[in-house]
Amino acid sequence: MRLHVFYSIRHRVALSFWSVHVLAVSVWVFLAALGLCYFVFRFWFKPAGLPTDVMLMIMAVVSAAAAMQASGGLDYMIKIATNILRRNPKHITFIALQ
Repeated sequence: MRLHVFYSIRHRVALSFWSVHVLAVSVWVFLAALGLCYFVFRFWFKPAGLPTDVMLMIMAVVSAAAAMQASGGLDYMIKIATNILRRNPKHITFIALQ
C-alpha cells in the first residue's frame, strides 16, 4: 500500500512539472509571435521563411540520440569516457576540449 502511494506522489510531481514546462514553452511561443507581429506591423518587415534546415538538423540529432539510448550506445560511450578519464586524470582539461 505504501509503495502505491509513493508512485502516486511521483506521478503527480511529474505531471505538475510537465504542465509547468508546457506553460513556459507556451509563454515563449506567445512572446515570439508578439515580437514578430510588432516588427511586421510597426517597421513593415517581411517575415522570412521557416528555418527548415535548422529544424531538420535538430530532428536528426534528437533521432540519433534516441537511437543510441535505445540500443545502449550512450551507456557504452559513458563507460568508455569514464575509463579514459580514470586512467588519465591529469589530462581532463585537454580531453574535455576535444
